[in-house]
Amino acid sequence: MSPRTYLFVPGNRPERFAKALGSGADAVILDLEDAVAQPAKAEARRAIAQWSAQANEADRARIVVRISDVAAAAFGDDLRLLLEASVTSVMLPKAESAAQVQVLRQAVPGARVLALIETAAGVANAAGFKCRVESLVLR
Repeated sequence: MSPRTYLFVPGNRPERFAKALGSGADAVILDLEDAVAQPAKAEARRAIAQWSAQANEADRARIVVRISDVAAAAFGDDLRLLLEASVTSVMLPKAESAAQVQVLRQAVPGARVLALIETAAGVANAAGFKCRVESLVLR
């Protein structure tokens, strides 16, 4: 069953991860984008990697990591984290084209992608998202 409720948690607040998982939300989004200031993004990646290394399979299955958008300088670092931490559900912000989703899918094979459409260009191109996307979210 697809998640119906999502709870966002800043990726640099690992003390909140367990509480969020215990909240009853179907999925917990560990946020690397808006909720984390630029100077704290590396710390957030380390916190998510450390949490993932010790988390059980059931908890890891409920986690979605919201990465930086493809145009951000941190995008490559976020992709490396996804691979190292064996993250399988990813939220892609500011998705504007199927090509952006494909870049993510090629970098993290098998990832479940939730594409956030947050711009007019994303809305205009939404019909072109012919690649497999688990969810398109208009924001």
